[in-house]
Amino acid sequence: MTSLIKHILDQSEALGNKPAFIHDKDGKTHTLSYLDFRRLVLAFSKAIQKEDIPYKSRVLLLGENSPKWPAAYLGAHLCGLTVIHADVRFTKTDLERILEFTDPSLILCDKSFAKYFKKAPKKIFLDDVYPLHQDLVPRIIPLAPDQAMSIILTSGTTGSPKGVMLNESNFMSNIRMFESMKGFVSSRDRLVAILPLHHVYPFTCSVLAPLYIGATLIYPQSLKGEDIFGAIKNHGGTILIAIPRVLELFCNRIFDRVAQLPTMKRCIFYTLYSLAGSIFPSRIKAGKLFFRTIHGNFPYFRFFACGGAALDPDVHKRLGKLGFRIIEAYGLSETSPIAAINDLKKQVSGSVGRPAPGVEIKIEKNDPFLENGEICIKGPNVMMGYYKRPDLTEKVIIDGWFHSGDLGYLDRHGHLFITGRKDEMIVLSNGKNIYPEELEKHYGQNEKIKELGIVLLKEAGKEFLTAVVFPNKAFFMQHKNVNIYQDIKFDIETEAHRLPPYKRVSRIELFDEEFPKTALGKLKRYKILELLKKRSVRSDTTGRSIRPEDQDPFLVFTKEFLKLKKFPSFRANLETDIGLDSLSKIEFFSAIEKRYNTKISEESASGILTLEDIKRLLADKAQGERAFDETRLEDEILIPPDPPLGKHVSAINHPLTTLVRFCFYLSCKIFIKIVFNAGLAGKENLRDLEPPFIIAPNHVSFIDAMVLYGLLPFRIINQSFFISIPLYFGVFPLSLIRKIGRIILTGSWDTAVRSLQYSYQVLKEKKIMCVFPEGSRSIDGNIKTPKKGIGYVAQKSNAFFVPTYIEGSNALYSRKNPGFHRARIMVHIFPPIYPEGGVDDLLHRWQALLQDFHNRGLIG
Repeated sequence: MTSLIKHILDQSEALGNKPAFIHDKDGKTHTLSYLDFRRLVLAFSKAIQKEDIPYKSRVLLLGENSPKWPAAYLGAHLCGLTVIHADVRFTKTDLERILEFTDPSLILCDKSFAKYFKKAPKKIFLDDVYPLHQDLVPRIIPLAPDQAMSIILTSGTTGSPKGVMLNESNFMSNIRMFESMKGFVSSRDRLVAILPLHHVYPFTCSVLAPLYIGATLIYPQSLKGEDIFGAIKNHGGTILIAIPRVLELFCNRIFDRVAQLPTMKRCIFYTLYSLAGSIFPSRIKAGKLFFRTIHGNFPYFRFFACGGAALDPDVHKRLGKLGFRIIEAYGLSETSPIAAINDLKKQVSGSVGRPAPGVEIKIEKNDPFLENGEICIKGPNVMMGYYKRPDLTEKVIIDGWFHSGDLGYLDRHGHLFITGRKDEMIVLSNGKNIYPEELEKHYGQNEKIKELGIVLLKEAGKEFLTAVVFPNKAFFMQHKNVNIYQDIKFDIETEAHRLPPYKRVSRIELFDEEFPKTALGKLKRYKILELLKKRSVRSDTTGRSIRPEDQDPFLVFTKEFLKLKKFPSFRANLETDIGLDSLSKIEFFSAIEKRYNTKISEESASGILTLEDIKRLLADKAQGERAFDETRLEDEILIPPDPPLGKHVSAINHPLTTLVRFCFYLSCKIFIKIVFNAGLAGKENLRDLEPPFIIAPNHVSFIDAMVLYGLLPFRIINQSFFISIPLYFGVFPLSLIRKIGRIILTGSWDTAVRSLQYSYQVLKEKKIMCVFPEGSRSIDGNIKTPKKGIGYVAQKSNAFFVPTYIEGSNALYSRKNPGFHRARIMVHIFPPIYPEGGVDDLLHRWQALLQDFHNRGLIG
């Protein structure tokens, strides 16, 4: 009999009524003592022995997390059998292939999986086995010296399934590591287990090690945040075995709640948070002292154990400031799994720690001048080999060193840092190497993005470094923003220009669902590539040769209303495939509301990516169709806004407001004259102009509006109204100056059309609008395609454009140069452009004029 299992059984008998498992299930808490767990193990052993399974045979174990999973595992080993770990997420096809590959003599599974094993001759359902009523002396059939204890089925992130064979010595090496790390885990601990037990990381760390040491295991009701952290609170959890995604959600949950606090409490929180940040490196437990309200929910909690994938260093630092300790570790199925682990007393953010006790790690480099190389591991934790694949085993274990396929480096203190996977490294045609995980961290740290993956697409002989994005719909719903693709594209482009050219994303693809991942949360990039190729959205949305009467009525309506040349696909993205901007989206949604007698709420609209999303929303509402009223955006602009203009901003020039406005104007003028030596060219083009008209400048910097405010004549400023987004002037403290500054909000679902209505009212009252027609800041100074909304306003009010070019402001507070830099700024005023020839012609002439001036400036 193996010493590991004998120790667990002997200890279970000695610990008696101490809880081995606390399991929340069906709204109730179930406790299983160590003595009853021992009896459950023996019950499984007895049931298996009745099946007369040949010695050294293999059994396949498939079940949800519960005390019966480890009991069935240990029961099989008492019978001298090897256990194959199967994933509950395997499909019928996956399991059929695995059964053929491993040829198990017995299936141990939950009844819910019985349908997958109808042809299997022998099955034992975990649900049908219960602890024996009395203690028995077990019949012991020890494992053979050359026999695997477990075969861990793994496909990793590359899609090539392998069977990793691990023996008792492999598992014991990991348990010895924990024993040698003083204070790391003890029999007093209660570990919360949320990860699927078939994977080696949770199996070793939240089954074998705790049972060997005599700790208690807690299984929450579900993987919902409230159930996980409720289990920690209610059952005195001390350690949570987690993956990065869980910690990211926990961190975001805390800061989301902070964002909802009143202003004063929020300020106090961030003051303490900043103070804790300055103390945290000195290992003072400031976070627990400052944030006792948070820690009061987890009175006995000691630390998070995090592995399976790389943790964002920012998440580590943020939780560290709040007083939470995170112990990161590194390993693979092939290393049982721990190969490196952080110290309990001192954690290095971004590092997975030093080599574990008894383990050696070296970095094998092809180029000695490179810091990165392949991580190679040597020690008793390294696997026996791959099941039925000696060829693969020989490739990865060379002279006793396991070549992990992971890339990383060791710092001068011996801390290991992971940078990516060797088989996932992207090699561009110019020979440059791209590490996807590195770029995913760079581009993905954005509250608008829930998940991001970097892949290389090749089309028509060209390469496209592509960011595949699953948007954070909750963010867009909260901010009532329908510009999902454009907003994300804006941010990714901005981040791209902070990297070398070869690391810049050249294409962005939106996914409407979470990415395929391994059981431990690693992206399956090969699956993402497969989905992109299968989806083929761009070619599909150009239309199909289907007669209108055979096409879906909703697609017929979409084609006709949007004047598309061909039928779109339901998978068509409204922005990237059909080409709708925020206003045309709103116009389209308004038409849908009228056509289908329904209401699309602000929250629903902000979460719509594709035509399929709309169709699903209509199916849920199912109120039927009615005659379609073609009220277009041009007509909605003429409708008086609610609330009226005078309620939204200070529309009338009272002496006091004029004085305040003049003081602010003078301050801006002095500041930009002194700091930027700013000047105004073409002032004569303003001399004889009478409102209404639209000042239409280019846009590259945050200070563009202030530059205009300080350089244009005060008689212009005192009659001008400005457009901005709620992100800046809709929140404190800038919201305080919105009314007197005559700033009209736009950019969200509830402000986009209304801002055009306000603009029309301003111009009808013979005033001046100052609008950036591009909408958002250009990244390179080239003039972006202007939004049509202000063109409609100009046409309806018969107001002309005054083209304005701001030169030099791209040197500071721009997307390319986000910080402050001294620069010479000039504002150029051009002769007016009148709204003749239609909206498209007006906007095209404006864009062409400023682009030509920009190009001449570059040449000059």
